[in-house]
Amino acid sequence: MKERIVLHERIVLHEQFDAMVENAPHKIAISAHHVEMTYQNVQDRATQLAYRLMDLDIGAEDVVGIHIERSSDMIIAMLAALKVGAAYLALPPDYPTERLRYMITDSRTRLVLTRTMMKDSTVIENVATVYIDEIQSVVPKILPQVTSQQLAYVIYTSGSTGRPKGVGVTHHGVTNFVSQKQQYVHFGPNEKILQLAPAAFDASAFEIWGALTNGAALVLASPSYQAIDELPKCLVEHGITILLLTPALFHVLVDYREEALDSVPQLLVGGDAMSVTHAFKYLSRKQKLGKHFLFNNVYGPTEGTTLVSSYSMSSLSIDAIKSPLGKPIVNAEMYLLDEMLRPVRPGERGEIYIGGQSVARGYLYQPGLTSLRFLPDPFSTQPGARMFATGDEGVLSNDGLIEFVGRLDDQVKVRGHRVELAEVEHAIKSCQDVSAVCVVLNIDSDRHVEQLVAHYTTHIDHTTHKNTDVEQAIITRVQTLLPSYMWPSQFIQHEQLPLTSSGKVDRRFLMGWKEAERLEEVVSGELSMTEALVAEIWQQILGPFDVVPDADFFALGGDSLLAIQVIAEAEKRGLNLTLSTLFRTSTLRAMCKDLVLPEQTDNGLTRNPALRGVCRGLAQTEEALSQQNENPLINETDKQRLPVNIETAYPATRLQLGMLFEGLYSGKAIYLDVIARDVNLPLDEKILHDTLQSIAKRHPVLRTKFDLASFSEVMQLVESLPSLPLIVENYTNLDDEQLAARHEKVMVELSQPFDPEEAPLMRVHAAALNEGQFRLAYAFHHAILDGWSESVFILELLRLYQANLVSESVLLEQPAPLSEFVRLEREALDNDKAKQFFSQYSAKEKTDRYQDTDYRKAVLVLPERTVEQLLKNVSDWGIPLKSMFFAGFYLTTAHQLQDIDFVAGMSVNGRPEMEGADLTLGLFLNHIPIKLNLDSANNWQALARQSFDAEKEILPFRRFPYSEIQTMLGGPPFEAAFSYVHFHSRNELLEQGLVNSDEDVRDHTSLPIRVELINDLKGEGILINVTADEKRYGTGFALALAERLSEKIEDIAFVSEQII
Repeated sequence: MKERIVLHERIVLHEQFDAMVENAPHKIAISAHHVEMTYQNVQDRATQLAYRLMDLDIGAEDVVGIHIERSSDMIIAMLAALKVGAAYLALPPDYPTERLRYMITDSRTRLVLTRTMMKDSTVIENVATVYIDEIQSVVPKILPQVTSQQLAYVIYTSGSTGRPKGVGVTHHGVTNFVSQKQQYVHFGPNEKILQLAPAAFDASAFEIWGALTNGAALVLASPSYQAIDELPKCLVEHGITILLLTPALFHVLVDYREEALDSVPQLLVGGDAMSVTHAFKYLSRKQKLGKHFLFNNVYGPTEGTTLVSSYSMSSLSIDAIKSPLGKPIVNAEMYLLDEMLRPVRPGERGEIYIGGQSVARGYLYQPGLTSLRFLPDPFSTQPGARMFATGDEGVLSNDGLIEFVGRLDDQVKVRGHRVELAEVEHAIKSCQDVSAVCVVLNIDSDRHVEQLVAHYTTHIDHTTHKNTDVEQAIITRVQTLLPSYMWPSQFIQHEQLPLTSSGKVDRRFLMGWKEAERLEEVVSGELSMTEALVAEIWQQILGPFDVVPDADFFALGGDSLLAIQVIAEAEKRGLNLTLSTLFRTSTLRAMCKDLVLPEQTDNGLTRNPALRGVCRGLAQTEEALSQQNENPLINETDKQRLPVNIETAYPATRLQLGMLFEGLYSGKAIYLDVIARDVNLPLDEKILHDTLQSIAKRHPVLRTKFDLASFSEVMQLVESLPSLPLIVENYTNLDDEQLAARHEKVMVELSQPFDPEEAPLMRVHAAALNEGQFRLAYAFHHAILDGWSESVFILELLRLYQANLVSESVLLEQPAPLSEFVRLEREALDNDKAKQFFSQYSAKEKTDRYQDTDYRKAVLVLPERTVEQLLKNVSDWGIPLKSMFFAGFYLTTAHQLQDIDFVAGMSVNGRPEMEGADLTLGLFLNHIPIKLNLDSANNWQALARQSFDAEKEILPFRRFPYSEIQTMLGGPPFEAAFSYVHFHSRNELLEQGLVNSDEDVRDHTSLPIRVELINDLKGEGILINVTADEKRYGTGFALALAERLSEKIEDIAFVSEQII
């Protein structure tokens, strides 16, 4: 039976300290910077300060900030806060001011304890403050009774939303893990514990209360402490007997100052994964010294009250490659559970959950988040017991121990592939010369390139060994163990990896590390010069990949919008590559077969790609000016009628006309989108207003209105001056229920129909949620923006707003002129081949599209394992995800509608193939009818191939307007439309932490059935979004179609050879 410690409900930290004072009042309690204080000294000062806090009405569970550097005053302030029933919050003076202010506000700190030397600090200017070095004699009082279930302290941890969250920890949890009855370490009055961790980190609780509640001496490292330089001397001089280190610091000491740890009999290492190589090296040295020692790997998050498990490293198997997390400490529980909260079997992975007395109370003032992460414990017999979902992934060994695998939320995506950084790091660590490694994902937002970069140190003296030798050994090892998409593109050797103030590897610093920029070398004996140049362009757009002649653009994660970027870049390099060529010949060798390098032109002249790019940019500018001044798209009579406040004008496109007239005829708010997102930046009304006007000035479509009657045809008129309306509110004082109600009201208000003849066709609303976050909601007419354009709009807006907040500048690339698409559509209308192609279809039975409708939406998320298998199929088949999804949609919808002659609509992108087209805001979509031959498709792979071929076939006609197709056929050729959405710009917002993954999107359509597959790889995964008119198709149709489609996509992933 598992051992338990019975702790009385009344046991609290400061009363345990009181007991130590009574037992040995003259024993040294704190040694700080050559100044020692006895337990009685500390008690006297802490009690006087507690009386002062009572005078200021500080009491039960008030939060008291402690803005003091590591010192005896800091410890005294903590004790004083506990004595009055308050919880302390460490506010380190070396933290950024804005972070400290956020912590004070978010925690609702009542009062801050500090020293007079901090009087000029701007951190404390708006909060009640007590300077503890000015405290005089205070009238004694009766201190309040405090229970073990009250909060002892609050620690802020990094939040996945970009905002830190406060964890409330009770006395009950702390007194348990520092009890003398615990076995993972031997606490007692003869021990000396080094206080090394910053007070804002949970390891400090082990050090401080492990000493002061057990009669031990607490030795404080100096505030300016430098680990490698000062630690060895400190350990020996003070006779430290218990030491807790982070693995990163432990690794550095073993590598460079191994002797520093010789004098420490009890060493705990925790907070991250420990290298078994370093562990064996340390064990070997200690065993040779012949001294008794304790060496344990400990594990536990802040939400688990610092420590919940321990493993004796002396028991480590000689062939071990990982250090187990060990067994739970007394009164704690650890579970390894699958997604259904079932215990996993040996060899299986699961999420680590913590139960028992170690579970913290929750996140301060965040009941929603607390309920998500702190769950009822189904394995406990204690009423009301909870367990904490750590987000850590573990694997269960055959002997029942849990091994740490990595963070479930530390996954990254590289060209659509899910990559665990810990797995890449483990592969590199297995190279015998590597001593430490940290792999990060570096993102080049300008080029839309994501690269894994490995930063590492070695055991050997790199001054006597070639860096290239070590790097080559690592590359060989990585290529042996991992698939190509998991290979880092750069390997950077360091003498020592940078550490944070808490002693962990500083990943954020490494993510910003810049070496001399270099593209992957792609020229090899296998590639021609043309292939090498195109491969370099692919890498610039898609990221690094294994360059071989049969590399496939779509298998590497390419899509139609990325293809436009490739074509634009190729044009700058002097290559005449078209979208049709890229779709028709998607492998590197096939694509380059008929391409001619600039230096190989028939006339023998050498083209300069850089000069060509400059000339092309000038040509685009000249074209844009001609559209404004000489506009060949409108006749002279119409041009004379343009009002003086109109900057430029061009005819409405056919899709815009269809949307406008459907909206006017139906009298409903169709083709209107409303979106709300929470932005992780402070709200400044003036800066946001000015930023919106800057974006409107940059993009003419945000200043556009339509004139339906004054010209020879419907015109888009672009007003000269930007005037995007902005309404600002304050939600900071609303509770959750009030916030939800106000949000719903705003979304309804934003959903009111636009008058298309009044600019702008967008409205914006912003509301402060707290000091560092606001909710941004906006509505726009679909006639001015498609989905890709909306994602570009929000990315540019928030990047520019973020820069304006700190008075920095952002250089945005020039978008292509919108008028170019109008011209291309006009050309398409005269395409006789397109008319002949679409004449093969016939109109569906006519129905009144404006009759009463009842649109319902169903949203499902594809399982992670399904997505991973689909991505493998993409690589194996050389067929894009879009084609696989369309195949599933086509068959599923045909069956649901019982239509043997089913024709589907496919949403296609008609953006011009020119530089900057991917940055232009506008409506570039079209719907094209497609009919597949189900009888000739034996299996899912064949049907997906047929889908891909069908899309390639319609590519030359993709801009032939859908409205014209309907006119030719006498009605719509389909009732169900499909679209595949993968907006890379939205992923950038999530990666940069500018927005949260949650968003409220409401759109209105007139299509009877619309199915969207949304590839949100940085957010929730791949979503199935079905909207259907259930008045027409019956109640539950949308959900039934979504569920059936999900099943078919499962089949595509796992049983693609199945006869269909």
